Amino acid sequence: MAQPPTCPRCRRYVPNDVEPGVGPGVPSLAVSAQAEPIEVCLPCGWHEAWQQAQGELSAPQSWPVLVPERFYRGLGSC
Repeated sequence: MAQPPTCPRCRRYVPNDVEPGVGPGVPSLAVSAQAEPIEVCLPCGWHEAWQQAQGELSAPQSWPVLVPERFYRGLGSC
């Protein structure tokens, strides 16, 4: 059996830990439009959106990053 894909940003499963490998991830916001798109897991997609709104989006050079557990529970920035 093939190993489910992992997120390059947090090293968890894509699209999430509950349903690994069931669907695609989301395009990373941290990658410029000129670069090859990178898919991250859904929680990282939420975390990147939150970071972008705060003006502190982490660059791929700093990956893997620690993502707060609330993003994995689907609570976003609550």
